[in-house]
Amino acid sequence: MSSPKVMALSEDEAQWLATRLFTAQESGLLSSTQALAESFDASRDDWHALPAHERGDASMLVNIYSVAFGEQICREFDLQWCVVERGDDAEIGLYGEVQELMLYPLATVRRRWEDPAMRPMMDLIEQTRDSLTNAARQ
Repeated sequence: MSSPKVMALSEDEAQWLATRLFTAQESGLLSSTQALAESFDASRDDWHALPAHERGDASMLVNIYSVAFGEQICREFDLQWCVVERGDDAEIGLYGEVQELMLYPLATVRRRWEDPAMRPMMDLIEQTRDSLTNAARQ
């Protein structure tokens, strides 16, 4: 399998991201990782507490949490939003040029939302910080 290709966001992708980041900012999700974690965990718990047939489509909410998580990590570790192309798939992600680090916040947060048994969001934030700190030391 070939190496992933990192590309700049298209104008449409940048607008998609900016819209969700604006909502995250207005909702206080970018004020601190603690605020993000508490809001995510409460929303996820509330959503999963509903019977499956009563749950609405949470994709917009999950995307807002995903970009808030990604932006928090971006700011802390000097990463850049990008598109990562892997084979036939392309996904918005984060890239760190120095260590060639890649992170996929949309997929990562979506998996955490879908599985209520997964640990709290703050665990994901701390795990991500630890991984990126260790990678930067190498």
